[in-house]
Amino acid sequence: LVDPDGIIGAYLKGPLPPKNASGPRVSTHTEVERVMAKHPEVFKAAAANDQAMSVLMEAGRNDPWRRNMERLMQLGTAVYGYASDHNQALPERLEVLYKDGKYLKDASETQSVLTGKPYVYAAAGQKLPEKSDSWDSFILAYDDTAQDGSYQCVTADGGGQVLREDVFKEWLRKGGK
Repeated sequence: LVDPDGIIGAYLKGPLPPKNASGPRVSTHTEVERVMAKHPEVFKAAAANDQAMSVLMEAGRNDPWRRNMERLMQLGTAVYGYASDHNQALPERLEVLYKDGKYLKDASETQSVLTGKPYVYAAAGQKLPEKSDSWDSFILAYDDTAQDGSYQCVTADGGGQVLREDVFKEWLRKGGK
């Protein structure tokens, strides 16, 4: 690896200044390089940790559950963009979001990554709540397939939420508000 300071420096909260900066000869080696010379096993462990974290991050990006939540949140952003352009009125149908490509590219962005079925659009034709502090409990759309007893949904604030089945059904009973 070519940048030991970039990898292990974070463990030391950044490269440390030389202890003895006065005098005719100041070391050109960073504190990280000195630690590496004395304890190469620490650098090897940090490099292995960095590689393992990269693999975990990549695996997370490919997780269908996570990708589904990201898609729901993108849908929420598109719905919010539409409402901003239409006096806080939410679209009657999700099709208007991708009709001209202004908010979404195509119909696939309104479908579950998990099942391929369209998301349930719970806020069709409504207006955004006047008080933005209630947006986090106003369900715009959701995936109607429970995973481990929970449902994924997106709320008017653009946030993705995973709600236990009992809580989710209570929100729906109250009209998503």
